[in-house]
Amino acid sequence: MGADINVHDQWACESMGAIVDRTQEHLGRSDKAIAAYRRLLRMAIDAVDKGNQAPMIFDAGSAAKITGPAAIDGIGPTQDWQGYWQRADASKRNSASWAN
Repeated sequence: MGADINVHDQWACESMGAIVDRTQEHLGRSDKAIAAYRRLLRMAIDAVDKGNQAPMIFDAGSAAKITGPAAIDGIGPTQDWQGYWQRADASKRNSASWAN
């Protein structure tokens, strides 16, 4: 899939397969984030059903200001490690297919 994290995210979001009934699923303590996300998703769906705007809908100006987190999963030097990850992140972003 390459080094572009956006391709990985797109694959994870768009290739999930059929919708599954999870009403009988038993999540454990380590799955708190999953349960919280599902509650937020249901709240957003209910809000849209009532005619409200969906969360995270931005106008063009606001959307242009949003940047994603750094996607660095490598090992770099201990000296100037902050400069290293920033240069590596900039290099990945500049060479990504969506950047051009």
